[in-house]
Amino acid sequence: MNDLNNKLINDILEDEEIKKFLKENNLKNDVILEFYPAFSLKKETDDVCAKCMKNGQCLNQSQFCKSILKLEKGRVSCEYINCEYENKGLLKTYFFDQKNEDLYINVERGTIYKKLAEFKKNILNGTPSKGIYIHGKYGTGKSFILYSFAKELVKCGKKVIYAYYPDMIREIKSFLGTEKFEKYILELKKVDILMLDDLGAENNTAFVRDEVLGPILQYRMNHDLPLFATSNTNFELLRSHFAETNSENDLTKAGRIIERLRYLMEPIELIDKDYRNS
Repeated sequence: MNDLNNKLINDILEDEEIKKFLKENNLKNDVILEFYPAFSLKKETDDVCAKCMKNGQCLNQSQFCKSILKLEKGRVSCEYINCEYENKGLLKTYFFDQKNEDLYINVERGTIYKKLAEFKKNILNGTPSKGIYIHGKYGTGKSFILYSFAKELVKCGKKVIYAYYPDMIREIKSFLGTEKFEKYILELKKVDILMLDDLGAENNTAFVRDEVLGPILQYRMNHDLPLFATSNTNFELLRSHFAETNSENDLTKAGRIIERLRYLMEPIELIDKDYRNS
């Protein structure tokens, strides 16, 4: 065996998982040359995964996948499987139907995509940044844009909660008087990035406004924790929704909620067609 072949084999054998695979399957080292593409891919992806574990970021070309070696009928192959990194719960969804849809790129969405890119850059640099409040008509793709971005942020090692707000509020109400209530609220307060889908579509009450949403927003303001949201209404219409009545007390409390939302998010209207019915 020439020096080049020895070097190729020795480089591959630096990978502990490959050495373990060879031992478990009673394979000699020279099998590496016979199926070099498979072993090389395994070594390459393992090197990437090692960096991922150090930095908390998924750097693999096949996101959230790791490679494994397989021996079938005397042939060695390398395949991708979901890695543990994805299963650590970095992206948690509450009551959101995760559909696979095409992510449309058009002029109407340009401002939103630009702001999302700026946010991601700031997050990677450790710079505090406002989230985005995407509002507009039903069916324009607000939720899918935000959910797609949530998956991008997870690749940066950020813990994200994406929640369909009306159903989330319904569940929180059911936990009232139990230890689950405070645990749920605390999780929403502290998660790296919180995304609330369809804000304003919930059955609002003074309790929800003052004892659920208000404290979550206040905590996130105080600790520079980003918030994103989608809604069919702008901030002014949302103010009326939170007020419930025209009493001075209700109007004041609703105003406080809106001011917190303005502090945490920049409102951007998405004017586009209804993709669900087109």
